[in-house]
Amino acid sequence: TRTPMIFAITAVVVNVAMSFLLTTYYQHVGIAAATSIAAWVNTMLLVGTSLSRGHYQPDVRFKSRFPRMLLATAIMAAVLWGVLRLLEMNYVEGAGFTASLWGLLILMGSGIAAYAIASQITGAFRLSDLKSAIRR
Repeated sequence: TRTPMIFAITAVVVNVAMSFLLTTYYQHVGIAAATSIAAWVNTMLLVGTSLSRGHYQPDVRFKSRFPRMLLATAIMAAVLWGVLRLLEMNYVEGAGFTASLWGLLILMGSGIAAYAIASQITGAFRLSDLKSAIRR
Protein backbone atom coordinates (compact mmCIF):
# COMPACT_ATOMS: atom_id res chain seq x y z
CA THR A 1 0.00 0.00 0.00
CA ARG A 2 2.99 2.32 0.44
CA THR A 3 4.02 2.50 -3.22
CA PRO A 4 0.56 3.38 -4.60
CA MET A 5 0.21 6.05 -1.90
CA ILE A 6 3.55 7.58 -2.89
CA PHE A 7 2.46 7.55 -6.53
CA ALA A 8 -0.89 9.13 -5.64
CA ILE A 9 0.86 11.92 -3.73
CA THR A 10 3.20 12.39 -6.69
CA ALA A 11 0.20 12.69 -9.00
CA VAL A 12 -1.39 15.30 -6.72
CA VAL A 13 1.82 17.33 -6.72
CA VAL A 14 2.03 17.09 -10.52
CA ASN A 15 -1.62 18.11 -10.78
CA VAL A 16 -1.17 21.19 -8.61
CA ALA A 17 2.07 22.25 -10.30
CA MET A 18 0.69 21.75 -13.81
CA SER A 19 -2.55 23.54 -12.87
CA PHE A 20 -0.62 26.64 -11.81
CA LEU A 21 1.54 26.50 -14.92
CA LEU A 22 -1.17 25.73 -17.47
CA THR A 23 -3.89 28.05 -16.13
CA THR A 24 -1.54 30.94 -16.83
CA TYR A 25 -1.77 30.18 -20.54
CA TYR A 26 -4.99 28.18 -20.99
CA GLN A 27 -7.25 29.34 -18.12
CA HIS A 28 -9.81 26.67 -17.08
CA VAL A 29 -8.71 24.30 -19.85
CA GLY A 30 -5.31 24.17 -18.17
CA ILE A 31 -6.88 22.65 -15.06
CA ALA A 32 -8.45 19.85 -17.10
CA ALA A 33 -5.18 19.26 -18.94
CA ALA A 34 -3.25 19.20 -15.64
CA THR A 35 -5.65 16.61 -14.24
CA SER A 36 -5.18 14.44 -17.33
CA ILE A 37 -1.41 14.75 -17.15
CA ALA A 38 -1.41 13.81 -13.46
CA ALA A 39 -3.63 10.79 -14.15
CA TRP A 40 -1.24 9.62 -16.86
CA VAL A 41 1.76 10.11 -14.55
CA ASN A 42 0.04 8.00 -11.89
CA THR A 43 -0.88 5.33 -14.43
CA MET A 44 2.62 5.14 -15.90
CA LEU A 45 4.20 4.92 -12.43
CA LEU A 46 1.82 2.13 -11.37
CA VAL A 47 2.13 0.14 -14.61
CA GLY A 48 5.89 0.60 -14.84
CA THR A 49 6.43 -0.49 -11.26
CA SER A 50 4.05 -3.46 -11.59
CA LEU A 51 5.86 -4.64 -14.72
CA SER A 52 9.36 -4.15 -13.30
CA ARG A 53 8.48 -6.01 -10.09
CA GLY A 54 6.81 -8.84 -11.98
CA HIS A 55 3.39 -8.21 -10.43
CA TYR A 56 1.76 -7.85 -13.83
CA GLN A 57 2.43 -9.63 -17.07
CA PRO A 58 0.17 -8.80 -20.01
CA ASP A 59 -1.33 -11.94 -21.48
CA VAL A 60 -1.40 -12.87 -25.17
CA ARG A 61 -4.98 -11.65 -25.55
CA PHE A 62 -4.11 -8.19 -24.25
CA LYS A 63 -0.97 -7.96 -26.37
CA SER A 64 -2.92 -8.82 -29.51
CA ARG A 65 -5.82 -6.48 -28.75
CA PHE A 66 -3.94 -3.44 -27.46
CA PRO A 67 -2.83 -2.17 -30.90
CA ARG A 68 -6.40 -2.61 -32.11
CA MET A 69 -7.67 -0.63 -29.12
CA LEU A 70 -5.25 2.16 -30.01
CA LEU A 71 -6.49 2.12 -33.62
CA ALA A 72 -10.12 2.24 -32.47
CA THR A 73 -9.23 5.16 -30.20
CA ALA A 74 -7.55 6.99 -33.09
CA ILE A 75 -10.62 6.44 -35.27
CA MET A 76 -12.87 7.77 -32.50
CA ALA A 77 -10.62 10.83 -32.10
CA ALA A 78 -10.81 11.53 -35.84
CA VAL A 79 -14.60 11.23 -35.80
CA LEU A 80 -14.84 13.52 -32.78
CA TRP A 81 -12.58 16.08 -34.43
CA GLY A 82 -14.78 16.04 -37.53
CA VAL A 83 -18.01 16.31 -35.54
CA LEU A 84 -16.55 19.16 -33.49
CA ARG A 85 -15.74 21.03 -36.71
CA LEU A 86 -19.38 20.60 -37.77
CA LEU A 87 -20.62 21.87 -34.41
CA GLU A 88 -18.31 24.87 -34.03
CA MET A 89 -21.24 27.28 -34.02
CA ASN A 90 -22.54 25.60 -30.85
CA TYR A 91 -19.47 26.83 -28.98
CA VAL A 92 -18.97 30.40 -30.14
CA GLU A 93 -19.48 33.13 -27.60
CA GLY A 94 -23.14 33.90 -27.28
CA ALA A 95 -24.33 30.54 -28.61
CA GLY A 96 -26.09 29.86 -25.35
CA PHE A 97 -26.26 27.03 -22.89
CA THR A 98 -28.78 24.94 -24.84
CA ALA A 99 -26.70 24.99 -28.02
CA SER A 100 -23.57 24.02 -26.08
CA LEU A 101 -25.41 21.26 -24.25
CA TRP A 102 -26.78 19.78 -27.49
CA GLY A 103 -23.33 19.98 -29.01
CA LEU A 104 -21.86 18.16 -26.03
CA LEU A 105 -24.53 15.44 -26.16
CA ILE A 106 -23.93 14.95 -29.90
CA LEU A 107 -20.18 14.74 -29.30
CA MET A 108 -20.65 12.20 -26.51
CA GLY A 109 -22.98 10.05 -28.62
CA SER A 110 -20.67 10.29 -31.61
CA GLY A 111 -17.68 9.24 -29.53
CA ILE A 112 -19.47 6.26 -28.02
CA ALA A 113 -20.82 5.13 -31.38
CA ALA A 114 -17.50 5.67 -33.17
CA TYR A 115 -15.52 3.69 -30.59
CA ALA A 116 -18.08 0.87 -30.47
CA ILE A 117 -18.13 0.53 -34.27
CA ALA A 118 -14.36 0.91 -34.64
CA SER A 119 -13.78 -1.65 -31.88
CA GLN A 120 -16.01 -4.16 -33.66
CA ILE A 121 -14.34 -3.53 -37.03
CA THR A 122 -10.78 -3.72 -35.67
CA GLY A 123 -11.52 -6.60 -33.30
CA ALA A 124 -10.50 -4.61 -30.22
CA PHE A 125 -13.44 -6.23 -28.48
CA ARG A 126 -16.41 -8.40 -29.30
CA LEU A 127 -19.98 -8.02 -28.14
CA SER A 128 -19.68 -11.42 -26.47
CA ASP A 129 -16.84 -10.01 -24.32
CA LEU A 130 -19.08 -7.18 -23.19
CA LYS A 131 -21.95 -9.56 -22.44
CA SER A 132 -19.72 -11.86 -20.37
CA ALA A 133 -18.27 -8.90 -18.46
CA ILE A 134 -21.77 -7.67 -17.61
CA ARG A 135 -22.78 -11.16 -16.40
CA ARG A 136 -19.85 -11.21 -13.94
